[in-house]
Parts: sequence; C-alpha cells; structure tokens
Amino acid sequence: MKLGIINKANKLMNKKIFVKPINTITCSIVIFFVISLIPITTLASDWSSEREFTSTSEFTLDALATIMAANNITEVIHFTENKNLRFLNKPLILSGRFYFRSSNFLQKNIDQPFIKVYTLKHNTITHTDKKLESEILTLKDHPLIYASMQAFYTTMSGKFNRLKSTTKIELSGISTRWQLVLTPTSKYTLKYIKNVILTGNHTFIERVVTNEANGDSSIIWMTK
Repeated sequence: MKLGIINKANKLMNKKIFVKPINTITCSIVIFFVISLIPITTLASDWSSEREFTSTSEFTLDALATIMAANNITEVIHFTENKNLRFLNKPLILSGRFYFRSSNFLQKNIDQPFIKVYTLKHNTITHTDKKLESEILTLKDHPLIYASMQAFYTTMSGKFNRLKSTTKIELSGISTRWQLVLTPTSKYTLKYIKNVILTGNHTFIERVVTNEANGDSSIIWMTK
C-alpha cells in the first residue's frame, strides 16, 4: 500500500507543470484601461488652475498702485543717503527720517551731519533750516531733492496718475521684489534729471536712486 502511494507521488512530481506567460500586449491594454478611468474633468481642472495662477501672478503697475494705496496712515521711515556730487572727492553721507501721510504730505528730516527739513505738501516742496526760515524749492535749483521726493511720495501713495503725463513709468519684477524706473518725458525735466529708480518689497520702498543729467546722483536706503 505504501509502495503504491509513493509511486503515485513520483508520477506527479515527474509531470511538467506549464504556466502560460502573461501576454505583454494584454498587460498594456489593461494599464491603459485603468488610466482611462481617471476623470478627464480632474485633468482639465488642474490645467485650468495652472493657467489661472500664471495670469494672476503677473505684476502690473495697477497691482502695485493698489497695494501701495494701503499706505493710508502716517509712517516713519529711517534712511541713509549717499550723495555723489561732482565737486566732492567722496560721497556725502546723510541720515534721518521720512514722515509720510497719504494726504499729500511727505517730510524729509536730515539729522546728520547737519539738520535740514524738506516738506512736500500739495505738490510744493519747501526747505526749512535750523533758523526756521523757509524757501520753496524748484527742479532747476535742487534737482536731486526735488525729483527723489516727488518719486518717493508718488510711489508710497500709489498715485501714479499724477506722473503719467510727464513721465515714462516702467515696472519689472514681482510683488516681493519689484523695480520702478521713472524717466522724464519733457525736455525741460530731462535737462536736470536722467531718471529715478525705486526698488521695493510689497509696500516697503527699500531704495531710491536719483540720477541727474550732469552725472550727480543720490542713493537712499530705507529702514523701518
């Protein structure tokens, strides 16, 4: 009996067991079928979101004006300024504070190395010395201070319309790192000012560079 069982077992072991291989073409068809079950609307939604992000991420002058218009309170901004003047062997370094109000007011207080106060109010810039004597500044007589304060106030308030008729405005970059180049279009202003370049991050202006036509320049760095 035991011998019979062993013989049957040997016969089973001697049989060739054949497993039919999976057809490659059949496997590919199955994979394609599974992928095709992914909703087309999902893919379309992803593409639409990417396109929307691309279009809304474009940073325009109107976008900058909108965020800068939020500066509707009084702000105190500290600054350091390097003035490169032709008659000086090295830059004149100034420091002080800007006081800004969106209602047509900007004041520049120089504390070092001397005391001076410049005030822009209703498009007029005045200079007040330590004796409290005031004078009205003009572009012709004080191009650096005149152009830099006008550009700074206009950008801080987002009121670019006040410059569009007399200035070419070029904006580049993104909201967290933008650059604004203001170039005069009138022949009179070009006799004194080459351009004013402002760089910033969102609503904060980090630097103002004013280039005169005669080669003099001013670089102002802002800190809060």
